[in-house]
Amino acid sequence: MGIVDELQLQNEMDTVFGLRKPTEGSRPFTFCALYRYYTGDADLTGFFSPKQLPPDLRARMAINAGSFPKALANSLNRFLSVGYNNINYFDEILISQKAPANRLGRCAFIETGCWDDLPPIEPEAEDYPDMPAITEAHNPFDILQKGFVIPVSRKTIVNDNIGLLKRLILRAGHVSRKTHARYIWNMWINNDNCNDGTAWFSADHGNLGSDVVSISAVTAAITALAAMTEPGPSNDVMGIDLSKPQFHLVVASSIWDEAVKVNQAKYVYSANDLTNMQVNPCYHLFGDHNERIATPPFLTGTAWGVIRNKEEVPIIEMQYLNGKEEPEIVFERDPMSAINDDFFGLKIRFEFGGSISDYRGGYKSIP
Repeated sequence: MGIVDELQLQNEMDTVFGLRKPTEGSRPFTFCALYRYYTGDADLTGFFSPKQLPPDLRARMAINAGSFPKALANSLNRFLSVGYNNINYFDEILISQKAPANRLGRCAFIETGCWDDLPPIEPEAEDYPDMPAITEAHNPFDILQKGFVIPVSRKTIVNDNIGLLKRLILRAGHVSRKTHARYIWNMWINNDNCNDGTAWFSADHGNLGSDVVSISAVTAAITALAAMTEPGPSNDVMGIDLSKPQFHLVVASSIWDEAVKVNQAKYVYSANDLTNMQVNPCYHLFGDHNERIATPPFLTGTAWGVIRNKEEVPIIEMQYLNGKEEPEIVFERDPMSAINDDFFGLKIRFEFGGSISDYRGGYKSIP
């Protein structure tokens, strides 16, 4: 079939999974045909047969028994990523930092405070002084191991049932993203502790309300976030930059319409006074097309909140084992063994953990 290098073979595997379009004028492989081409196993015995490989392939490539599993794993992981990124669960708006973890078990981020202004200095007369100590806090968490195995049968390979395999991988990616997002949003829903040892949303933090979502309530929430002071020793007000707002309005999908009204109403009237029209300060604050109204499906009821730009205030910090920020597929057994053993397993593995870094990044109202 004219395929003589590893890149071309990998491209053909990607084509089987719909990750690439077939080369114009070519006849794409089926999954079973590609297995035979890679392995020389024309009779589906489950054994690598180098003498049965196409002559051009043997001459140009260092192909061996591991070539087919490697190419298959590469394509499966890219296809898993497609499923992982297909649905927006809005978890990214809460994650201000992602870092690699080099161990399983208990980990922590160190969050530092903020200094006051730089002190004046006359270098000709004195040395530069050391900056004063700043506060440090940490919120420990565990790197969790999550996953399952998808069994793939010999029948799937022999019958070229790639459609079923693709649907399973897409679902695995979807479930992985949902698992990750639920972990993140549960910190919001359950009001987990911050690095100061107290609940994220509280009267002491100044970020807990009790009003239903409305223009006046959202305005009050943003004002409260703007009035937050920097972590010690500085006590300067953090403020807001209205020239490029990046706030998110977070609501359950059951009250999405109320959130849109807050964002799209250009003017408002005073209570019981239809003659006193005022500008809505929240007009398009969450995007011209409501693109910063977040409706994660894990939220229920009438509780809502506002989240600051994660670049301004660290909100939730996450670590991923060996820096793998998406789930991965590893073979529980060599896929060639499925020909003899009737099954091989695709292990979906995702290992991550995180914690709330700073309460100043969010405001929540529970009517």
